[in-house]
Amino acid sequence: MIKVQTVSALEKMLPRADVRLPETGGVCLSGAMYAFQVVVRTDRPVRRCRLTVESPVPVSLTAELYTTSFFTDNAWHDDYVIGAGQSVFPDALLPYASEEFSLAAGVNHTFWVKIPAGTPVGSHEFVFRAENPEKAGDTCECRYALTVLDGTPDESDLIVTKWIHSDCIAEACGIAPFDEAFYTAFGNYVRAAAESGQTMAYIPMFTPPLDTAVGTERLTVQSVGVIETKDGYCFDFTRFDRLIDICRAAGIRYFELSHLFTQWGAEKCPKIMVTRPDGSEYRRFGWDTPSDGDDYTAFLAAFLPALVEHVKALGIFDVTYLHLSDEPSGSHLDRYICLYETVKRYADGLPVMDALSDFAFAERGVPDLPVVDVGHEVPFVEHQVPFLLYYACNNDRDNQPNIFMSFPHLRVRVLGIMLYITGAKGFLHWGFNFYHTALSLRHIDPYRSCDGGETFPAGDPFAVYPDGGLGVYSSVRQEIFTLAMQDYRLLLTADRLFGRAWVLSLLHRHGFRSLTDYTHAESDFDALLLGLNTAIAEKKREY
Repeated sequence: MIKVQTVSALEKMLPRADVRLPETGGVCLSGAMYAFQVVVRTDRPVRRCRLTVESPVPVSLTAELYTTSFFTDNAWHDDYVIGAGQSVFPDALLPYASEEFSLAAGVNHTFWVKIPAGTPVGSHEFVFRAENPEKAGDTCECRYALTVLDGTPDESDLIVTKWIHSDCIAEACGIAPFDEAFYTAFGNYVRAAAESGQTMAYIPMFTPPLDTAVGTERLTVQSVGVIETKDGYCFDFTRFDRLIDICRAAGIRYFELSHLFTQWGAEKCPKIMVTRPDGSEYRRFGWDTPSDGDDYTAFLAAFLPALVEHVKALGIFDVTYLHLSDEPSGSHLDRYICLYETVKRYADGLPVMDALSDFAFAERGVPDLPVVDVGHEVPFVEHQVPFLLYYACNNDRDNQPNIFMSFPHLRVRVLGIMLYITGAKGFLHWGFNFYHTALSLRHIDPYRSCDGGETFPAGDPFAVYPDGGLGVYSSVRQEIFTLAMQDYRLLLTADRLFGRAWVLSLLHRHGFRSLTDYTHAESDFDALLLGLNTAIAEKKREY
């Protein structure tokens, strides 16, 4: 017998789990997106099944594909996980248009339902019907009632980025970097990022020196042409400009430029290809060139002023950030400061942002915008140092939010609340689409390995999937992240209307106190959201 049931977006529906959070209705603002799930199940095999929806307003229905991974939890993980050792999770979201599918007995087939922003104020009922065309009467339906209140969340003031890896786009799509197909694919990934609340994009001036084993290279994705002349270097920004234009068209407002030095210490240079006067190309800088050597310093002295002049001409100088090195530690502080001073000498005020968590850097005044690992933000908050939060690899202790597949959805969605509580300027995650193993030793199929070839906790390396062409599919985790960014906007709206003290009091009353101290009860979050939506709508009626 086929059964169909609506479920909260906060429930992660494992293949054979019973529904824990049934939900038959909800409340949202007219200017906000809303989501829930539908689960179809049978107690005996069904070869043909179809799910349809009757909806008074536009609705998006996608099928949750189960994906497998072996590395799902670190040995030191805390208890706030779903089934430690579980290796099958719902994640990739595939388009669904009432096609037939098969049902195995006792296995959940789950669908993600999204109601876009702009739904008219009022009450709307959705009817979901699952039926077996081979057996008359083997059908089931359920209803979901959505109440839409008048109101729109404020625009986000956050700098939000997940690194878009251009080489992984080219490899996943089977195309060459910077041909026309690449620009199409890059645009699809950027739009997917922007739709999730992302406001900043990572631009590969040179091939990013990220997650690359010493002495090896990632696929060249250098967007700035470097030409040797008898008088020094000149630069071609044609490809760079195309990427910027694509990002701006997608709604991206901030730009971070690829790292000028290698990861974990800034000892060496990124791979930089240079064109000789005769037209031949060669690798001029890389693992064999020291970061503080005279040759590279001379290159930066030529390149950075040209970059500054160009981003000013593009009108993006005030929203552009440089990177030096990813995740330097305290032992690299002196070298980092030396390189920072070199770069600032030629960069004419372009700010530097980097992922680093040792407060010793901030005490020395570097970088201009630190990006601090979740769990290390306290001294930055106490000393009122502006910072961004970021997910770092392997964070699954002390209730820290992250996008691991083994995490409850609330542990992902709480991020929006935590960005508000900490007062962070934004958020950074290293892998929007990192389809490699650790250190980029080989490319992986994300549908077969969500753990980077068993080198990262499942879900850490990427949040979206290639669609087999030039496009991209979202994931359940990415949709929860999107909702988290919208939650922040709701808090920002309430802050403007009622003040920060009122908002913090509401958060504390429902059990949300800090990055690691928050309720695990989804009912508390639902009550918080209802309180925010209701208060904002009532305030709007007063005007």
